Amino acid sequence: MGEGAAHPGGFAATLQLLKRHPIVAGQRVLEVGCGTGRTACHLARSGCIVTAIDNHQGMLAKARTRAKRQHASITFIEGDVTKLPFDDHSFDVVFVESVTLFADPIAALTEYRRVLIPGGRLVDRELCARKQDVELEKTMKHLYGIRILPNPTDWQDLLTASGFNQIQIETDSKMVNPLDRTTAAIVDRDQMVDFAQIQHPEVLAFLKNNEKFIKEQYNDFTYIIMMAINPS
Repeated sequence: MGEGAAHPGGFAATLQLLKRHPIVAGQRVLEVGCGTGRTACHLARSGCIVTAIDNHQGMLAKARTRAKRQHASITFIEGDVTKLPFDDHSFDVVFVESVTLFADPIAALTEYRRVLIPGGRLVDRELCARKQDVELEKTMKHLYGIRILPNPTDWQDLLTASGFNQIQIETDSKMVNPLDRTTAAIVDRDQMVDFAQIQHPEVLAFLKNNEKFIKEQYNDFTYIIMMAINPS
């Protein structure tokens, strides 16, 4: 559909995150699940050496077009986040927003650690349950295809099991309702909308179900920001 920042909090939250936890110009950054490239372009224009990976050819095509428009130098690669096509210790930072949950979390986190240099940093924003909720997890499995819906403690355990240390987790108790049209948003002037896709019956059905779910249950989940270090 061309959305440039579909993750929790949108692009404004991305900018806030990078303000609180800056990525230094010159660092080699892997953005996992880059979508249409909005964040990747921002990081590249900030002086980072950016590689961006996604498993969707259509979104990568939009990302390359965006990068060309914005004169951003980025290496875009199609690939699977659980089988990253990079050598060990290739990056200083792995940056992720609302991707790990939709893969196999352990497999993805293990790959993030593998491609980080010793002392390299993971920054990952993900949805989570406010508390253990079997019915919420079941609903989200059906709607989004996730495997599990971890709570903050579960996410910490997953990071530890994947070999990370110096783990920090920030929670946001005031998650913005994505259906709130009064919420200020940063205009994406390079958004490329697929109008044909929006009118597809399956897409319309998903959007209807998604809106219903958020209206009824968005108070039951939130997102966290996870930061961790590859020790070796």
